[in-house]
Amino acid sequence: MRDQALLVLWAMQELAWAEMHRLDVGDLIHEEGTYRLLISKIDGTRDKQLSLKGAIAKILVQYIKARKEFEASVSDTSPLFVGIGNRSGSRRLLPASIQGILRFYLGKVSRLN
Repeated sequence: MRDQALLVLWAMQELAWAEMHRLDVGDLIHEEGTYRLLISKIDGTRDKQLSLKGAIAKILVQYIKARKEFEASVSDTSPLFVGIGNRSGSRRLLPASIQGILRFYLGKVSRLN
């Protein structure tokens, strides 16, 4: 689910690796039937608000729900994208890790190395 969310945000919403790295769970806002994503600059100030397409919002909501079921301590200030595995400690994915995940999947359908 995490990888699917990363792929759709990158491909369909054109988010950069660093923007995805800085996202927190609470940056997904649901108001009046629409979903928005709050994008932060590196200094933590809000840079922009991104309206999400319905299908993309659904993927993110399902991913967050699964995270909360698996990890009870997930809150609005928790990183949206975290490492999976024993050594990751549920720490925020680094931009290079996000790039590696995208390349892993894109390498299957393209000639990216």
